[in-house]
Amino acid sequence: MRRLGAIGAGIAILIAAAGSAAAETRVKFVLDWAFQGIHGMFTLAEDNGHFAKEGLAVKIDRGYGSGDAIAKVASGAYEFGLADIPTLISFNAKNPNNKVVAILAQYDKTETSIVALKKSGIKTPKDLAGRTIAAPAGTSARLLFPIFASVNGFDAQSIKWVTVKPDVKDSLLLRGEADAVTAFPSTTLFFLQSQGVPAEDAVVLRFADHGLDLVGNGVIVSAEYAARNPDVLKAFVRASVKGFRDAAADIKKAVASAKKRDNLMREDIEERRVAMLMRSSVLTPNVRANGFSHIDEARLARMIGFVAKASEIADPPKPGDVYRGDYLPPAEERKP
Repeated sequence: MRRLGAIGAGIAILIAAAGSAAAETRVKFVLDWAFQGIHGMFTLAEDNGHFAKEGLAVKIDRGYGSGDAIAKVASGAYEFGLADIPTLISFNAKNPNNKVVAILAQYDKTETSIVALKKSGIKTPKDLAGRTIAAPAGTSARLLFPIFASVNGFDAQSIKWVTVKPDVKDSLLLRGEADAVTAFPSTTLFFLQSQGVPAEDAVVLRFADHGLDLVGNGVIVSAEYAARNPDVLKAFVRASVKGFRDAAADIKKAVASAKKRDNLMREDIEERRVAMLMRSSVLTPNVRANGFSHIDEARLARMIGFVAKASEIADPPKPGDVYRGDYLPPAEERKP
């Protein structure tokens, strides 16, 4: 009888495990770029079991830029993606029947910037007039630059643009072949420092600090998938927010978690990079007061207006077609 009882208990465990596996929802999540320490905000949600507790099995893959992530989510190749929200606005304007919507902001404040060296004499946005700026084609920084120039009182037409690949532009700045570059400081500043340029010799002109109050990266889904799977979206967002809080509380653990996905990652560099991003883009006064991903409609409408003007969009998407906050947990659960 004891043997039969043990067998019965074993069968019950197997049935329970099978039922649990069957109930698990499998989704794929494509990042904005190759794994970096800041992606620990998401990988910690997996490593600490937050996705599993929500019944999700999430496969996290590296990305190849915001445009690529948006295209993959729009096509249905991935259920979730990480991408620049201003870039999403342009995509939705061009693809009204295949919209992609953001459901969770990772960066409350965009990293989009112009970076120069002090020896160039550039100190303020107006000092960019008549200068040479190296930038890839089609980036949000280049798209929004005319608005940035207008808000800051100089002529965008005076700029001489040098179109280059993303991995080349910072070298042009270093060699003096460009006066400035469009940049994410968390990438360009660390490159410059690796080449012997002291941090104090770099000038960073953040769009968000000079008239363009833009949200940065966010978690995106297709509007069609969102309509069919609201519970999956809520589960993904709840788990991700817990990962955000974990990463904010322990940067070292966030970087160690991301490094599991890329063994070549330099933990010392990534810890400094994440600390910079937490200060500048993630843990803003807005987030500390109102929780992660607090975006009021007036701010969102202004952001859409900036992009629409820059891209000459006659019929811009509505705020609800760009960002949906109704999948978020209560504010108290989102505070870092």
